[in-house]
Amino acid sequence: MNKVLVIEDNANLAFGLTRSLESEGYEVEAAEDGLRGFEMATAGNA
Repeated sequence: MNKVLVIEDNANLAFGLTRSLESEGYEVEAAEDGLRGFEMATAGNA
């Protein structure tokens, strides 16, 4: 399964993107800001 990291500070938009990508078969992780997204990406959590 392909993984996607969504980095978005707007919770409603992040939720919509996450659900849309999941419905297409992606495994999705979400981060609420760029710093957290960078940490997740470099730690291998996404």
